[in-house]
Amino acid sequence: MRKLSHLETFIKVVEANSLALAAKRLELSPAAISKQINALEGELKINLISRTTRRLELTELGRLYYERCKDVMKKIDDLDEVMNAFQQEPLGQLDVLASRHFADRCIIPHLQEFFAKYPKITLNLTVLAKASDLSREDIDLFFGISHPLPPEAVQQEISKGSFALCASPSYLAEYGVPKTPQDLSQHRFITYSVRESFHQLSFNNSSEIYLNPLLRVNDTKMMISCALQDLGFIKIHHLESEKYLSEGTLVEILAEFKEPPKPIYMGYFRDRYLQPKVRHFIEFYLGKLEEVGAYAP
Repeated sequence: MRKLSHLETFIKVVEANSLALAAKRLELSPAAISKQINALEGELKINLISRTTRRLELTELGRLYYERCKDVMKKIDDLDEVMNAFQQEPLGQLDVLASRHFADRCIIPHLQEFFAKYPKITLNLTVLAKASDLSREDIDLFFGISHPLPPEAVQQEISKGSFALCASPSYLAEYGVPKTPQDLSQHRFITYSVRESFHQLSFNNSSEIYLNPLLRVNDTKMMISCALQDLGFIKIHHLESEKYLSEGTLVEILAEFKEPPKPIYMGYFRDRYLQPKVRHFIEFYLGKLEEVGAYAP
């Protein structure tokens, strides 16, 4: 620790260009300052400062050492800030962008416990409407997003998700159960209009088909409601389909052709992770996902 004190003294002397002024700023005597500089030079076995009666001047090695000292002290200051941030009580508004199905199934059910644990955090939870929302600068945290996150964000895969093609039993009784993806051209397709390729369906053998949708809607809840009214088949995330499939109100079709599961991401901007509200939200919800076996570190 003594050497760190000597480094700080050396920096102050260089910046003040005066032993007396540096002594005043550090609340030490000029003799004490001179003693520390001499001790530092003696330990390094180099001359850092050329002293004259009129001024101080860095040697070539002294200038190089000064630049390195500033880097070291900056890193120490940064480390202190990180440690202080980790000890602060989390508070303030947290802006989270999440997919609708992930918010419904994985975030909202645990909010009561989260707010009880962190009563000084308020949450602005926004549902992802389209991929362009990911570029919003007012977002602290992305959670449960299937799209790759902005390049400036730290991205981490937290789970996997898959999509299912589903229809009501009554619809299938009237129009028949498709056996191959090509059979879907004879069926009514209800699509989510926010998707970039709302008329395209992909399958596990890398094949694709393009359909002319009977109906386009911009809300997944509405899309499910239409399917429950026997209007056609839909493509929905497994977090949204599980309830209806278990109840039997929807039936999965062409399950053997389903695409492999895709990553679900959590992300944040690097500088914001130091904020206690962001860090505690991440730790809390990753813990919840791990409890149910959904977290994929």
